Amino acid sequence: MPMIYHFHPLTGELSGGGEARLDPVEQKPLVPANATLIAPPEAQNGYARIFGGNAWAQVEDHRGKVLWTAEGEAQEITILGPLPAGLLSEKPVLPAYPDLQKALAAMLGWINEFASTLTAAMPQAEVRSLPVKAAAARALLAGEATVGQTEMLQAEADLTGEALADLAAEIAANADCDDLVNAKISGLRRSLKSQLQAAADPPAYETILEAGKQQALAMAADLGIAAPS
Repeated sequence: MPMIYHFHPLTGELSGGGEARLDPVEQKPLVPANATLIAPPEAQNGYARIFGGNAWAQVEDHRGKVLWTAEGEAQEITILGPLPAGLLSEKPVLPAYPDLQKALAAMLGWINEFASTLTAAMPQAEVRSLPVKAAAARALLAGEATVGQTEMLQAEADLTGEALADLAAEIAANADCDDLVNAKISGLRRSLKSQLQAAADPPAYETILEAGKQQALAMAADLGIAAPS
């Protein structure tokens, strides 16, 4: 009994085979649509057998494989044929910061978090009043405080039980420390920004930012500040 071989109506891929039915009158094999009496070649690993109308051909079959774009996007192969050009067999290792703007944003985000540790335990209203209090304390210590400045400091001293001069000295010392920290933070930010802008390629951004983070952590340790991890 002759064999008949079926193929996909769109791709031509071999889908099965079996014994052909015979015409009851002429005793010839009946060949339905999308089928042929031509025997396909032996199966070959990595290839699909495709019927092209008059003959079978072996076509590369990479279906199910996952390849990657240069940007790290996965692409599953779903059609027959050679692999598309430009795809990678392994997921590429991409830089943490693909462009300057993302590197600058990451740097500012970490530095802002670092700076916020200075006032994290204080109410926002008190944080906003710090420059005013510092100016009043320095004026009092210099003998130049206005009545309003003196009354503001005295109101706090009355609650803490401190002498007015002692309170002013502490506020001024804390303000000096804050000014020093802010100056260091500003210097670090400007230094990192310059380094990032001068960097030759994205992989350098991560190295620069990591070094800057370690520098900030060392600075925080020297000043007795608990910096973000």
